[in-house]
Amino acid sequence: MTVRPQMGNAVKFNREPEDSLKIGRRPTWPGSPAGSASARGRQHHSLTSFPGSAWERTASEALPRPDSDGSHRRGLSAIELLVVIAILAVVAAILMPAVLAAQEAARRTACANNFRQIGLATAGYVDAFGCFPPSAVTPWTVALTPYLEDAQVYDAYDHRADPFSDPANISLGAESVKPFVCPSDSEQRVSPFDWVSSNVAGNVELFRPNSRPQSCVDGLSRTGLCVEVSARKGLTQIEGPRLYLGVEDGIHPAGFQLLFADGSVRLMPHNTSASLMQALGTPRGGEIE
Repeated sequence: MTVRPQMGNAVKFNREPEDSLKIGRRPTWPGSPAGSASARGRQHHSLTSFPGSAWERTASEALPRPDSDGSHRRGLSAIELLVVIAILAVVAAILMPAVLAAQEAARRTACANNFRQIGLATAGYVDAFGCFPPSAVTPWTVALTPYLEDAQVYDAYDHRADPFSDPANISLGAESVKPFVCPSDSEQRVSPFDWVSSNVAGNVELFRPNSRPQSCVDGLSRTGLCVEVSARKGLTQIEGPRLYLGVEDGIHPAGFQLLFADGSVRLMPHNTSASLMQALGTPRGGEIE
């Protein structure tokens, strides 16, 4: 015969509410001392009645403190910081050549504009006097200053003497005229008078007495007027032309500026032959067709 247990004699367990699983409470079993109300009260009192206890401090330190806006934030670790620095270094190494190339292109453009200003100033002088600046006594650079918006240099110059024999003219050589300085080159002082260096050399075949545009039999667009030179050559802004056109040391990596008698400016490559430059320097040689 099968004996079935009666439901009334079943062992009953005290069911604790769900909040008994929270910190400070444990489930109780029948017959345990903690199952009584007094034991539960003593247990709860021992865990929660002492503010600042070790348990509360540990719990508060384990949880991140929220910011004023309620969000939790943390700083970068050392490894993350090193990774960010490495990425920035790689990006800078990639962009730096492009930035330097853009800066040089801007300086080269500014240098070409300086030569265009010199070409316009020469055209203004030719319109006024019918010839190129002769550079007999007054240097061609000084003769063009009124057309370069620097007339005070022309007014201060003593046109009765050359730059080397008049004290006023000697001191004037220390003044700089902006269009004669290349932005890519460093300005230097030339002894013995401490004059300002020049990055523009004029063609002695044109800057001479009685030289007119009609004398350019080869054509104004095929005759060089000025060429870009390095400040290391020691040419000053107050002197007359001392050089024929030639292949010059490069201030710009792409080449050097060449101003033609018609006012156009071209960037000549460094591998330009010396014979071609000499042909461009002669106004009636007939070498260029």
